[in-house]
This record gives sequence, C-alpha cells and structure tokens, in this order.
Amino acid sequence: MKSFLFVIAFSLSLLSFGQTIKGYVVNEDNEPVIGAKVMEAGSRNGTTTNIDGSFLVMLNDSSSQLIFSFVGYETDSLLLTNEKLNQVVLKKQPEVVVEAESSPFSYFSDYRFWLLAVWVVIIVWLVLRTFRGVASA
Repeated sequence: MKSFLFVIAFSLSLLSFGQTIKGYVVNEDNEPVIGAKVMEAGSRNGTTTNIDGSFLVMLNDSSSQLIFSFVGYETDSLLLTNEKLNQVVLKKQPEVVVEAESSPFSYFSDYRFWLLAVWVVIIVWLVLRTFRGVASA
C-alpha cells in the first residue's frame, strides 16, 4: 500500500511540470555558446548550455518565456510555442572602452609610496643619529 501511494505521489509530481524544452544556443558565427544561462522568466528555474551549446530545461508553465544570457552577449528572450527550439542566436554586445586618467598626484594615494617614505625617514634618522654620536665622541 505504501509503495502504491509513493508511485502515485511521484507520478503527480512529474505531471506538475509544464513541459521539457530542448534547444541550442549559438553565436553569430554559428559556434556553440558554452555555459550560457537559460532561465524561465519569473522563476528560479533554469539551466546552462553544455559543450555543444545544447540545453534541456523542464518548465513549470507550458506558456513560459525563456531568457538566454552570457557574458559579452546581449540578453535574448523567447516566448515558447513548441517543445523544441532549433537555435537561439546570441548577438555580441558592442565593446565598451573604459579609460582612466592618471594625475601626477595619484601616486601619493598608493600605500606603497607612504611605506617607502616611512622607511626613508627611519633610515635618515638612524644615519643622523649614528653620525651625531661619532662627532661628539
């Protein structure tokens, strides 16, 4: 009896999922995007693509929206209509160049400068102290 109830409970848990979606994520050069994130919109349900760029995800809702993302690529979303996606093509993001200006005083904010300055002061103090002792003797 207990095993029968377990089988029924397990079967009902499998039916609670909406559908299983298979597909491939590639870039503009038709190369697989390895490790792209595939998420169901509005939930924490998702997966990542494997070495072939393919993925398999079980969705909670059959009319879900999938969100595809990867570093360096634009995020894409797709409203599902069937159980198999042929390919999702991720486009590269435009490159962003970050420039930083260096001022002549930026070196003074570095801790290594102040560490060196303290050592120089200590060495000068020791040298002067030593020579004062020699001159007075």
